[in-house]
Amino acid sequence: MLVEKILAERATATNKRPAEYRLKPIGAALAALDARRSAKLILEVMAFPAGYDAYSRVDSLQSLIFAGVRMTLPEMMNVLGPAIEQARRDLGNSDQNRWLLDRCLSVLPFADPPEEGIAKIKEILDGVRFFYPHDSRGVVAALGASRCTEAMDLLLQLAKPDGSAVAQIGDDWIRAVAHLGDKRSNEVLLSFVGPDQKLFTKDFVPDYQNGNVLARLLAERAEHDSEFKAELFRLASGELPQTKRMLLAKAFSFFQSEEDLVAGLCVLRDDESGLPRELLRTIENAFLEHRPYGKETNVYTVAPRGSNALRKRLLEMAQTDPLRKHSAFALLGQIEVWQLEHGRPVDEPRHPAIESGAYWPI
Repeated sequence: MLVEKILAERATATNKRPAEYRLKPIGAALAALDARRSAKLILEVMAFPAGYDAYSRVDSLQSLIFAGVRMTLPEMMNVLGPAIEQARRDLGNSDQNRWLLDRCLSVLPFADPPEEGIAKIKEILDGVRFFYPHDSRGVVAALGASRCTEAMDLLLQLAKPDGSAVAQIGDDWIRAVAHLGDKRSNEVLLSFVGPDQKLFTKDFVPDYQNGNVLARLLAERAEHDSEFKAELFRLASGELPQTKRMLLAKAFSFFQSEEDLVAGLCVLRDDESGLPRELLRTIENAFLEHRPYGKETNVYTVAPRGSNALRKRLLEMAQTDPLRKHSAFALLGQIEVWQLEHGRPVDEPRHPAIESGAYWPI
């Protein structure tokens, strides 16, 4: 094997540097091609001092991680230590060094055990200056992928007490929080829609897309966690600030089942907040089917379909719910407009709830 041959040459050489320089690119390539079987050899080779080999060191460790090789923190730091020192030399004047440091730190959450790697990240960050929130996107994503409960404390530390750093990090921060998937993750996600939960010193929506990313993540979590879904419905039924109610309404627009859409109607209110277009589009899709037409992917015909459970719930709200009656009445009217324009499904009763005794149309 070529690596073993060069290692033998190095062992007998007076000046070992030439052999070490030759070994570094070969070791990085070996990590990409045969990480699992050659892990011990790769770690030995990449730990040699060769100078300005930081990227090869990080690349080789990432290849080992992707291959599922488990490494302790000392084994990682034996390779990463010189790369971190190289990155820290001139952080204030070098975007490249800050990017390199982010890559180095993003490896550490996958140490075995991950708690030690996360503690090492905190130690390193406490000792550096000029490492800005937007420089930490790689380590933030790695913290989320680590599935380690200790990662949440570091994510909150990176966000700063007022949450101002979240806007600089971007959507990666809220995705990392959601990917952790534990009880603490649920609490942080719910804090953005809860009226009394103060995670940060100020209220804000933690993504650039007006809440769309967070809304989708809330809906995805609700699909797999019935208790989380029930808590979203409970919050929507209570009193909320307008921004948080709109965020919940967007989250409900991602629900797929008719039962969840019916339950999500509790988010309606007869005030000036209106209804997010995402939720209105979801309700429209419950009554109008877009059928592909011909071979073109963007050409379709519109056909009616029934969702009497939605109509029945809206009728009940329009009759008996003082907080939502006008909004429910408006939605019933919009559904009638859609059915006048595109026809009525043959399997849908004309009256949503004939047994209620309510007049129809109301």
